[in-house]
Amino acid sequence: MTRSRPHLFEGKMKLPAWCRSDALLALALMLMTITAYLPVWKAGFILDDNDYLTENPSIIGPQGLKEVWTTREARICPLVITSFWAGHALWGLNPMPYHVLNVVLHGLCALLFCRVLLRLGVPRLASWLAAALWALHPVQVDTVAWISEMKNTQSGLFYLLCVLFFLKWRQEENSVAGPQPVRGHWYYALSILFAAMALASKSSTVVLPVVLGLCVWWLEGRWQWRLLFRLSPFLLLSALASAWSVWEQKTQGGIGGLWALTWTDRIMVPGRALWFYLGKLLWPQPLTLMYPRWELHAGSFVSYLPTLAAALAFFLLWQRRDGRQRPFFFAFSIFLVALLPVVGLVDHFFLRYSYVGDHFQYLACMGPLTLAAAGILSAESFFRKRHPQLLPALVAGLLLVLGIMTWRHAGVYENMETLWTDTLQKNPRSWLAHNNLGTIFTDKGQQQEAIEHFRKSIELNPEFEASRINLANALSDTGHLDEAITSYERGIAINPELATGHYNFGCAFVKYGRLEEAMVQFRKALEISPNHVLALNNLGAALYNKGRPAEAVPYCQKAVEFNPKSAQFRTTLGNALAQSGEAEQAIVQYQKALEIDPTYPDAQNNIGIVFLSQGRIDAALNAWHHILAADPNSLAALKSLAWVLATCPEDRFRDGAKALAFAGRADQISARKNPSVAGMLAAAYAETGQFASAEVAAERALLLARSQGDAHLAGQLPEQIGFYRLGKPWRDSSLVTAVVPPDHP
Repeated sequence: MTRSRPHLFEGKMKLPAWCRSDALLALALMLMTITAYLPVWKAGFILDDNDYLTENPSIIGPQGLKEVWTTREARICPLVITSFWAGHALWGLNPMPYHVLNVVLHGLCALLFCRVLLRLGVPRLASWLAAALWALHPVQVDTVAWISEMKNTQSGLFYLLCVLFFLKWRQEENSVAGPQPVRGHWYYALSILFAAMALASKSSTVVLPVVLGLCVWWLEGRWQWRLLFRLSPFLLLSALASAWSVWEQKTQGGIGGLWALTWTDRIMVPGRALWFYLGKLLWPQPLTLMYPRWELHAGSFVSYLPTLAAALAFFLLWQRRDGRQRPFFFAFSIFLVALLPVVGLVDHFFLRYSYVGDHFQYLACMGPLTLAAAGILSAESFFRKRHPQLLPALVAGLLLVLGIMTWRHAGVYENMETLWTDTLQKNPRSWLAHNNLGTIFTDKGQQQEAIEHFRKSIELNPEFEASRINLANALSDTGHLDEAITSYERGIAINPELATGHYNFGCAFVKYGRLEEAMVQFRKALEISPNHVLALNNLGAALYNKGRPAEAVPYCQKAVEFNPKSAQFRTTLGNALAQSGEAEQAIVQYQKALEIDPTYPDAQNNIGIVFLSQGRIDAALNAWHHILAADPNSLAALKSLAWVLATCPEDRFRDGAKALAFAGRADQISARKNPSVAGMLAAAYAETGQFASAEVAAERALLLARSQGDAHLAGQLPEQIGFYRLGKPWRDSSLVTAVVPPDHP
């Protein structure tokens, strides 16, 4: 028999007509949610969105849906990755649809939350208010504005569907009119299905069996041990998901090392986290992505007080679980149980940065907010006699304030710079914020500002290897190679299994022409991560630059397989094929690269050079003219056209006037500082009979070549200058013999 509901969840308020319509209540709830989150619709990708979506080979590479479920790309949320896979197939990498989907999922969760509360016997208005408080509370921004945290919204949807259908099944079993076996079995089966889908969306929903047991206890007023048999499928699913999650965290580096907590830490952190989350529900200021990581003092008795207080609160509520404190025990238990996987009892990746995060209480806060909604409405009798309109006004005001706070906080998630700047303002000692702001400044070309942030990050956390690698990158970019090498070595020493560290180390060596050392680092990166697509591409490029194209081709092909939409990777493969003598295949790759990006400079130039290597001067000229049509300022195409039109030995290809026009435009674009362009301008002047101008331009080219260390060009120019002084134009015999010109761009 169902127990009568405690007084706190009872309500006698006479509802307005619109409040008696489920459809209007649902519409109002959804519209409020969407309005509060309007700022995130224009937000971009942040944080680990690249790992889960934008750089996930199962989504943008040759892997597919099968690999989403059978490889490490599944992570702890293969069903969410599947949703991203479907989204990418529909709208690509436009962030807006993903944000809209996440907001809509959050709104649907709020509607389902309301339905679950109604099924638990909470009155209509209290259920709706609890769902509205939950949907609009600003602590939810961390989930809803962060695309990767669709793990929360999607798992939350299935979590609530599981609870809803389980309660329907249980109430069908206990129906006064008698159970309906067929319908009841369907409800039970759907509940198991939704539990599996919730766990496949995020493993922290392993608490579902306990939540289901609490809900049955709330409805029926007592616990029946035979219910364990009905909960056994849920327990089995949770056990499997738990084992999977532990394995995944371990293989991804989320367990051990800096993440490891001592047994005393595991006593201190949960209690402090519990009160922290309740405090943020009560007073959500300030909210930030990354809260300070607490310093724990195992020798101090005070450090254990939060956990003792939480245990005492639970014990006192347990003692009064059948009395007037029953709703408090139920709400507190739901809150506590939902937080158990994330409060430090088990290791997870985020613990490295902070012991708490707003997105961790996405489902947990349903309990306290339901209690808050019931408490607010329980004051109705007090207001009814004195100021009957005051309570509705206060409720509307509360929802408005929460909505505005959510709207303002959502704007922080517009992009990485706004997010980390806000984090640093609220948590100045966030070494992660310093590191990530440094990478943003690096991308903007502000290397000195980036170096300052990286150094500050290392000062705050000397064991954070990413800051050392990023500092090394910035030092390398500013010409401080020796200091950069030291920083790379220290970063890799902290984490030898960091493939990105080895890859960046290799890129630094490439920049300084030390290709053998670069290849060593690229190979180490691939030993750690065989599918590191950038390492594959760059190793291939280093090999063909060392004159080993046959070794380069397989690496370049694998890079293209992983990302067939990369103009860079296709061009690198084309270069390796061209050097291997596979000209036709090289041309195919260059053409595909230009289909992806018509302005990609290396593909623009190299396709014409390969045509020249085949003696197909017509095709080369047509290719460069086509490039200029797409990009009139393509320096590579201008240089190539100017050279061939001015120096080709065959009269039918030469056109001095056009050569002079192309060379003049290239000289202007390069600010008259490119020695090869100045040499081509000289050849064009000579072809038009302006030998004095040709000599001046060639002399300028010689000075530039010597000042820039271009010994090859500097060695060729004196002979060309001699021709111009004799009143003779220069002819490039290599164009006749169909060999790629050594001085050609």
